[in-house]
Amino acid sequence: MSERIVIRFQNHGDCCQESLEAAPVDVPGPNKPEDVSIPPLTGDPRSDGKILLELLRRQPAISQALDAVTPRDESAPIYLQLEDGGDELDALPWEVLFHPSRKFLSLSNFWPVVRSKQIFNLRDLERDVCVRRRRTKIRLLAVLAAAGADWRRELCSFEKASLACSKLACDLEVILFHSARGPVTSAAIAPDRIRPFTSAQALWDAIAEFSPNILHFFCHGSVANGPQLHCARVLYHDQPIPENMVTISPECLQRNLPLSQSLWMVVLNACSTGAAAGENQHSFARELLSPQIPLVLANRVPVEERDASILTERLYPSLAQTVRSHARSNEAEWSGSLLSARNALVNLPTAAQDAWSRPMLYAVPNRFRFHPVATADPEDASRRETVDSVQSHLRHVGHFPDGILGSLPPGTERLPPATSR
Repeated sequence: MSERIVIRFQNHGDCCQESLEAAPVDVPGPNKPEDVSIPPLTGDPRSDGKILLELLRRQPAISQALDAVTPRDESAPIYLQLEDGGDELDALPWEVLFHPSRKFLSLSNFWPVVRSKQIFNLRDLERDVCVRRRRTKIRLLAVLAAAGADWRRELCSFEKASLACSKLACDLEVILFHSARGPVTSAAIAPDRIRPFTSAQALWDAIAEFSPNILHFFCHGSVANGPQLHCARVLYHDQPIPENMVTISPECLQRNLPLSQSLWMVVLNACSTGAAAGENQHSFARELLSPQIPLVLANRVPVEERDASILTERLYPSLAQTVRSHARSNEAEWSGSLLSARNALVNLPTAAQDAWSRPMLYAVPNRFRFHPVATADPEDASRRETVDSVQSHLRHVGHFPDGILGSLPPGTERLPPATSR
């Protein structure tokens, strides 16, 4: 049995149907797909959450699964698996699902909501994770290029996130592209890893060279002419013309990402990257989700700068905990990655009442497994060079003085004494 509740939406003629794909409990009885009709929503998170939960419960097997896991104190993430089409359903605010006893599910440790889509012939995913001296490392390439926005707030969030990750025995290794007018410095990022954003090609080259685990965009997003990201080049501040704005589509991003086992996630900390403009048009996040990019974080609607910075600050320590917990195990579950950020947003007195529900997580339905990769430690490398030098010298002399074996690595053989000539 699955540890998740997986609800499948599929097109059937002119309508869409829902059925139970998997559940952590046995569900007796038939699992016949039920037609889904989208009800009008009110704009109030709690009311809309109740309406959407009732929409799911119209299918008997889904209703039984939800009832069965309600009393349990074990996590049962809800994966909403959408086939091609179903854009109307994808546009619904599923993150506000509300249960009478569990309250808002996305604010619970037990039932986080994840969007997904069916990908045929996809095997379980395996991704590399760097491990060194019981510490894990996350390689992050960030693009801070939102024209007119306060990039310093986002950079400060990275610094706080880096410190929090370090306390969790996880090192955040960052390459940062920026569109600031002057030089940028950071206590958490080495100077040679902070670069001005001059062109898309410079970004593609850095991705190929660095092989990031996470690609993070802090920029503007739009859907009017199809889903797009808009990243300002450094020249944009002095010459705010279209030529100094780099536009990136989902197809462009996919085309320029190398095929590797390094990339885990793309974070789209930008407006409306989880929204679509019209019929038969997917969101940026949904277009991007693929075996190449198994996790995408986006926003359903426009997002405030402050909310975006809170997301960054809280997201990466949560990811670090997931990596630390699963780096040496068979499977990682990412559904709770947004919980800390959501709880921080819901407790802000000046935030919009649905601000916490705007971030959304897309994930491929298949299992995500880590492959630990040991990385060289500079101190270890220096120590090995010293030991090798001593060994070489002693072999040349022909004997090991008393006591020297105790300082050499286990398994070093004692050479016979040199013979007199």
